[in-house]
Amino acid sequence: MVSPASWRIGSSGVRLFLRTEAPEEEARKTLAQIVKKLRSSIRTIEKLVLDAAPELLRKGNATVVNQHRSLRRAYEYFRERAVDPVVIEDETIVHKPIPGLGAATSFKSGTIQMRMNAFHDMVAAISAYLSLFEHDLVLALAFSGFDPAKDNLASMIGSRWGEKFDRLLGTDGAAGRYRQRLTDVVERWRNPYSHGGFEKGHGATIYLHTPGVETALPVGLTRVRDSPLFSFLPASETDITEVFDLFDEIDSWLKSQLMEAMRWIDAGLNVRFDEDFRSRLAEARKADDFDGLLDYFDYQQMMIDNMDF
Repeated sequence: MVSPASWRIGSSGVRLFLRTEAPEEEARKTLAQIVKKLRSSIRTIEKLVLDAAPELLRKGNATVVNQHRSLRRAYEYFRERAVDPVVIEDETIVHKPIPGLGAATSFKSGTIQMRMNAFHDMVAAISAYLSLFEHDLVLALAFSGFDPAKDNLASMIGSRWGEKFDRLLGTDGAAGRYRQRLTDVVERWRNPYSHGGFEKGHGATIYLHTPGVETALPVGLTRVRDSPLFSFLPASETDITEVFDLFDEIDSWLKSQLMEAMRWIDAGLNVRFDEDFRSRLAEARKADDFDGLLDYFDYQQMMIDNMDF
């Protein structure tokens, strides 16, 4: 005989505890039957959810998990390394002279390596920032007139960062200028390394064997001067500073343009897109009490985190 079950929610998920006085072999058989039934039920539920998922998303009946803090930590980790690269011991290396190019030169390989480390971390920081930026724009959609009759949440999540930017922030004035500056950074520093090392238009990463010319020539000669892959030292300290200064500008501007959304996101709260939440948000705005709405959901989340039901 099996006694009533007790449930416990732990860090590894939901656990079911059953007490029985049956012999061990019989208890194991009963356990196997219970597990079989649970698995069967899970498959049925999964099928129901998966079949309904597209329509649920279309109507905004979904909650998007707020990953802002973890994504921000990744960005800040690589940024810190780019600004203050890992120091390695210097070694003097003398290169042999190349015919026609003058005498041999020597340099501190450690210094060169540190600057290369800074460049690689800058590229990683840019990728991390774009991931954070896109994530925040998706979360902010719930506070920017999300309408399931016009907006498709799944499509928004899967769209390019520029499309998210245009939907949330527009294309005129400061928005247009920040979008172009961010595009310039992405195309110069990130895109070549996020697409297998190939620049837009191939840049200087493909060399053509041209008849009558002994040396293979890089494709896209007009873009060679702007190519990080063509330089021995791809990024200077000034380049790195300018990139992160732009990101700081965008962060400040974003908080001024999407004030409610960014406050919600910074609070670490998940974002709902359903009709009930949209109604609550509209009521809070009408009563000029967004703080009250934020405090209410923050309290509810605290109760959940502490399992204080």
